[in-house]
Amino acid sequence: MTIPPSGKESTGANRFDALRLAFASFVVVYHIVALAALDVAGGIELAASHFADLGVKGFFVISGALVFGSFQRSADLRVYFSKRVRRLLPAYIVIVTLPTVAAAILTLINGASPSDLSSITAYFGANIIFLNFLHPELPGFFDANRFEAVNGALWTIKIEVMFYAVLPLIGVIIARLKKDRALYFLLFLYIAGEFWRIIFLSLADTSGVELLTQVARQLPGQMAYFASGVALWILRKDLQIHIDRAGVVGAALVAFSMAPYLDVLRPAGIAALIAFAAWAPGPKMTVTRWGDLSYGVYITHFPIIQILIAFGVFELSPILGVALAVSFVFLSALAMWRWIERPWLRKDSHYRKGAV
Repeated sequence: MTIPPSGKESTGANRFDALRLAFASFVVVYHIVALAALDVAGGIELAASHFADLGVKGFFVISGALVFGSFQRSADLRVYFSKRVRRLLPAYIVIVTLPTVAAAILTLINGASPSDLSSITAYFGANIIFLNFLHPELPGFFDANRFEAVNGALWTIKIEVMFYAVLPLIGVIIARLKKDRALYFLLFLYIAGEFWRIIFLSLADTSGVELLTQVARQLPGQMAYFASGVALWILRKDLQIHIDRAGVVGAALVAFSMAPYLDVLRPAGIAALIAFAAWAPGPKMTVTRWGDLSYGVYITHFPIIQILIAFGVFELSPILGVALAVSFVFLSALAMWRWIERPWLRKDSHYRKGAV
């Protein structure tokens, strides 16, 4: 199947790479505060959680924009899926496999039990197919920590993969529509996604079934953010012309979304703010000199923080814990980029060209 081309693209400088790294950093900060219990149920933890939520949702918006643009530039579906697999899977497989192997070795050293080996197998099986919520823990790992999950940040990867899978259908439909009708189609996806989220959250509240909350935040429930990102890409030239208006409208929508029952405005508001942050006049903020570290930062930080907590580093000194966590996360992201991510990318990848 051939993908309709978008023609030659020239959107000028943007700061999407810097934004993705900033969003990943928001999540890291929250997990340091929450996992290490630095401010349990306090103002700092609450504020950090809001920034982390912005980081995750911002990631979804940017993915909607950039992956849709990548889809349009791909010669066919084979090329499109090849780019997505190369970008996502190698590092993901490593971050799931490493703790699995470590757990297996420790279990064998300490005397393997059938239940422990079964649990390790279940962890690997669930996480390697992105169903992290089915088995987030490993036997003997982080039992004394505030949270026992090995890598609680991986739940969003499943949503990204689901979006990658449905994007070709969305893209083909958009290619057959005029611009205004394509935007109406995206509005339909936006509303349908929010309807899904609200319905399942309501069912979770009335029934007390936690699984329904998990269902609410899966892809249909996050589609408004991806759809907003796709719309951002389609409207990129118009937004760059009226970039100040995008900033004002985005700030207003996000502010209104804080009111009860108006959170449906948040995806559009975040998308508009991202457009403003990406294209407003100012420095380019190039952050890919050493590679695209945002993905590595995101998928490695959680277990690193958990390990430091388990060894009592934060209990000894919170400042030392934070310093080591940030340092190890940066180094692990750099190693992941150099030895795992970059070698798998296509030679024409934007990130291979931008990194040393």
